[in-house]
Amino acid sequence: MKLKNEKRGNRPIINLHLGSQCNLNCSYCFDNKNLKPLEEVQETINCLKKIIEMHEEFSFDILGSEPTLHVDKIRKILSGIDKSKIKDFNILTNGLKIEENFIKLCNDFNFKIGVSLDLGKHLHNLNRKDHFGNDTYEKIFNNILYFNKNSINKIEKIACTFDSKNEPPSFIELKKYIKDLEKLSIKKLKISFLNKLDYDDFEKSNIEKLFNLIYEFYKNETTNINISLGTNIDFLNLKDFFFEKNNIDCNARRSYTVSSDGKIYSCMLSICNSDFKNKKLFEYGTIKEHSKINKMNNLIKDYTKNIICYDCELFNFCRGACIVLKDNSYDSCLESRKFLALKTIEFYKKSFELNKINKFIYKILINNSLMNNYNELSLLECEKKIKKIIERIKNLK
Repeated sequence: MKLKNEKRGNRPIINLHLGSQCNLNCSYCFDNKNLKPLEEVQETINCLKKIIEMHEEFSFDILGSEPTLHVDKIRKILSGIDKSKIKDFNILTNGLKIEENFIKLCNDFNFKIGVSLDLGKHLHNLNRKDHFGNDTYEKIFNNILYFNKNSINKIEKIACTFDSKNEPPSFIELKKYIKDLEKLSIKKLKISFLNKLDYDDFEKSNIEKLFNLIYEFYKNETTNINISLGTNIDFLNLKDFFFEKNNIDCNARRSYTVSSDGKIYSCMLSICNSDFKNKKLFEYGTIKEHSKINKMNNLIKDYTKNIICYDCELFNFCRGACIVLKDNSYDSCLESRKFLALKTIEFYKKSFELNKINKFIYKILINNSLMNNYNELSLLECEKKIKKIIERIKNLK
């Protein structure tokens, strides 16, 4: 039976974390090295069954560790649970070990596949070497070509992590990188920033250079790839503009992260960053949905009433700072989020002045609004909302 892979919407998310085992040695690795590798799958299956009983439908993501090292175990886990409630399957790999068993797994369970490939050959090889110190860009590029040639499901999304300690690529290097992605028939590129409490002046300068670089690319070049800067408000997060301050959302409120140690956490960040390896916000012996929802709602409610954030015009852009990053503290601003929010607004303001970019953004925002919260709205209704958003951004001081 062909499993469905529907648009995500707002359904609960199960994140499966397979431990810290990996075949890359990334300079900025944010995985928790103390997590044991997944060994006994039955415990994971039992845990997933309990969660699945509580909801009518789910999204299912495999994001932690390197899934190509656990193909047989992933198959056993998915074969042991009720998949009828899972409406979309997603898997992220570093792409270094693409073999027939992984291709078959992705096709059998209808996975949407993403691959990590950093921003150009130089930056990628600088930060993402294997355990022998070898460069990996060319190997991963060829593996994606091989996968897309031999698989029914295609790799169409690239995840890129930008470490602000590095200077961004040159314009020529970015053009070459985008051309490489076009050769791979990639449709989406998401550039994310490392989670930090603050950036120093050198890092801020590099982030600003990257925003300017993407702007210049949009201004002077044409591509069918949807390039998304991974701030909290970007082309793919239309829904965030419509959240009220007292109803601010957080994925932790609707996600369950099942780790290789048999525990359930609130989100990936609470276990994947070594700085927070001992901060297990939610850990259950008996899983009760209302317990998780109430705890998360209370944390969000407390946070949104924090005077530092509540009256800030950037609130709906940065969503007030992650409670995991802030160590459950509500009494100060998370400067890194504020900085990224300001740069995002500045980027939008400049972009909306260009007719070429304007049309491109309209297309992306409308398409993605139909994929997310506003699938019940007509295209015309979405466009009206988007025009209001653009005017709101232009008027921000």
